Amino acid sequence: MNGQGHQSKKGQAGRDDELRELKAKVKVVIDPNQDPDGAELIAVARKMAEVCARKNMTTSQIRHLFQEVQQIRGGEGFLYQVNKLRYKFAYTAGRHREVKPLQQVAEVALSEVRDEKNLARFRDFFEAVVAYHRYLGGRE
Repeated sequence: MNGQGHQSKKGQAGRDDELRELKAKVKVVIDPNQDPDGAELIAVARKMAEVCARKNMTTSQIRHLFQEVQQIRGGEGFLYQVNKLRYKFAYTAGRHREVKPLQQVAEVALSEVRDEKNLARFRDFFEAVVAYHRYLGGRE
């Protein structure tokens, strides 16, 4: 085996660890009791945006998903709407492989949404991902 193959496996393992960490931390982000000042929300959103930029995810792809998130309002049936987002993210990730890391983290976050406060935190998190992706020079 040459050095390049070893490096790519090592690099992949690092990216897998990074994604695993984001999935664990997003559970804290969604719960306002665990992250009352939003510091973790900002840190995780920025890291997620870095991953999106590195994967060449476009701003329009992220904004399209964000529009779906913004359409959900609290009240009766909002959890059904949250669950619909899960398959919409999966569909987009199936069409555009670069979206898969965002979809995987969103899947964990959306599965943690139990009430309107969690939904508001998810919306804030996603808005921060959009903002940081743009700030970091993510693809148009």
